[in-house]
Amino acid sequence: MENRQVVYVSQSLKWKDHGNPVFEQLQQILGNRLKVLPISNEWCRDYLPVKGAHGKHVLFKYAPTYLIGDKTHEKTIPLNLPSALNKLGIAFETSEVVLDGGGIVMHGDIAIVTDRVISENATAWHQEKPNVLKDIR
Repeated sequence: MENRQVVYVSQSLKWKDHGNPVFEQLQQILGNRLKVLPISNEWCRDYLPVKGAHGKHVLFKYAPTYLIGDKTHEKTIPLNLPSALNKLGIAFETSEVVLDGGGIVMHGDIAIVTDRVISENATAWHQEKPNVLKDIR
């Protein structure tokens, strides 16, 4: 049985010199299963919704400290992401937990996250709002 999963990539993969050959190869392999997001940040794994153990997609808040405070880097945070996902028909729940999707790995129904989730959500921890762990679960 053939796997019919859709693969999403940023439009910038198509535009950038280093990304275009990869985009073309993906297009040849995946055909119409390759979908292009109207987002200019090429690191989709970091900001796209994460599929949890129960099959629901969760869109965590993408605002990593390594981007905040530098106007050039802050511009890479895709502000139009929720509307782009809605236009593509991708259902998701939102979470206020700051979590870089590249820092989470799923293994069955177990999620492994980096300790960055603690530092990225320090304000919530200090305000004694343990919702961070609840929301990740």
